[in-house]
Amino acid sequence: MRWLWQYIYRLRINNNTRANTLLLFVGIGFLFNLFVFGITPEPYGLSSTAQNIYNAAGIKAHSSWGIWDWLRWANWKIWLLCFALAALYRLIAWRDELQRAIQATRRHMAEIRQGIRDLTPTGANGEARLEHPGVLSTWLRVFIREFAAAILGDIITENRR
Repeated sequence: MRWLWQYIYRLRINNNTRANTLLLFVGIGFLFNLFVFGITPEPYGLSSTAQNIYNAAGIKAHSSWGIWDWLRWANWKIWLLCFALAALYRLIAWRDELQRAIQATRRHMAEIRQGIRDLTPTGANGEARLEHPGVLSTWLRVFIREFAAAILGDIITENRR
């Protein structure tokens, strides 16, 4: 029972716990829709060619939607909206990790630039030349590494709180 109170406490204070819980509920909603309602019905108002193909195959084409068809369609649309909101909230919940990764990347890139300045020969006026500027690929590589480290660090240390 103690784990429940710890989880409720983390749910109140931790953005990542809320985002993960929301994604879990969206996943459960997906499985519910898949097993109960199945795949979405075709939109109402089939073309005449589609109706001929259905009739030739011996499949009865729906002339109108019943309540069950409408419920299936509406449930999938609601699930899609919930999924979009959960994905957006997941990105918002990563805000702290993104800020830490950006700051660590800036520090690392400053160290790289300083190291290059220290190793490059001086120019004609006595100033160090920067022959290898920090390119986008280097910045992205460092940023992705720092972002993954921030996320994994939070996952690993979350159980210790």
